[in-house]
Amino acid sequence: MRLWICVAVQLKFCKTYHPISNATRGEIIRENVALAALVVNGHKAVDGQFIQTSACAALTMISSARTLGMFSGDAIVMMGPLGTNSPHDQASWRRAKPGWISQHNAHVQELVKFFNVKSMRIRAMDLVPLLLSNKYPFMKRNLNYMKLAVYTLGTYDKVMFIDLDIVIVGPLTPILALSNKTTELVGYRTCTAPVNSGFFIVRPKGANGRLRLRHLNDITLRNKCPCRSAKDPFASLGFDNWGAISMKLRQLWDSNAYDAPNRPTHKNICREVLSKTEQTWNLAGAGTGQGLMWYYFGLKIESYVSLTYADLPFVHYNAPGPKPWTADAQRAVSDPGKRQHCDFIWWSNFLEAKARYPGQNFGKCLRLLVPHLSKKRSAGHFIVPSCCRTCPGGGHFATAQPCAKSTALVNYAVENCHIAAELSGPL
Repeated sequence: MRLWICVAVQLKFCKTYHPISNATRGEIIRENVALAALVVNGHKAVDGQFIQTSACAALTMISSARTLGMFSGDAIVMMGPLGTNSPHDQASWRRAKPGWISQHNAHVQELVKFFNVKSMRIRAMDLVPLLLSNKYPFMKRNLNYMKLAVYTLGTYDKVMFIDLDIVIVGPLTPILALSNKTTELVGYRTCTAPVNSGFFIVRPKGANGRLRLRHLNDITLRNKCPCRSAKDPFASLGFDNWGAISMKLRQLWDSNAYDAPNRPTHKNICREVLSKTEQTWNLAGAGTGQGLMWYYFGLKIESYVSLTYADLPFVHYNAPGPKPWTADAQRAVSDPGKRQHCDFIWWSNFLEAKARYPGQNFGKCLRLLVPHLSKKRSAGHFIVPSCCRTCPGGGHFATAQPCAKSTALVNYAVENCHIAAELSGPL
């Protein structure tokens, strides 16, 4: 039996969910659950406008979790080093300029004003004191490792980490139910990564959080990572000289060994990756956080429940192309079927967030991003009708036709991809 969940407005959100049998509603009610996100500067984005835009993306994501995701727990926005002089890896920490902490603190105060929405249960959490303490030095080696600071949220039974470039399109309860006392990690896989660190659920409460952080820290340091996943010896051996993982990748994709109960079987997907016999660790993010999580949770302690992108109630704008809110995401191309990359979903949630948040919090987001939306509208970017589908191997695509039609779609898109949302009226 499948349940179709649709919100029938101009933008229709539809998602197929399969029954979950390994958790009860009572378990979910009793547990203290939080949502977490991360705002941090990187080597490609360091200015104040980037920080403000990240805050707007965070508010949009949290709003979508509250509405279509039906999530009512705490939302915590973690803040890594911020500002043009802030460090983001080992080298930049060694040569960090004097005064970067003052610059960071100024940005922190700016973000606190963004997230000071008491009625929405959002709070900001500064990670810099933790990083300066050097308690878990692996977090300073790569921005991706900072996501694992969710394990410091030790008062919560479960913490669900969500990247800023995600919007929720359906209830999160069935996914949260998969996290139980025998499962350390619930996450999702793509053809290029056994674990995508854009969305995952962990159990940080009490001693368990400290234990996992200590293990993750030790693995990273003794392997001297981040590591170059495309270069040997890591490409062939991985963490701790584990060796080839061809068989484990086939179990992940073809044998349902890591799947949640009652999930559809996907065959003949990710053939290119699964057929590799050499340099099997040469995967996206394998030498940083994503590979670390796959190694520790999937291989070493074997406590990973893996979903596919099509199983999940969200759209993740991680690739390809720019984020839907960025200034360089305005141009409309000539082919109507390619004028968008499901970005109508993000903008619809942005407009919904406008209605939910007070003007003093979201007003800056409107001034910053509405001009981008206006240009996209003027360019005829949003085609009506349009259907967005998410696919098991990772990725999503929009077609300029109603979701009820499947003409011009390849069999893969019809048989395996799921409908995320449909734009049926002007945005």
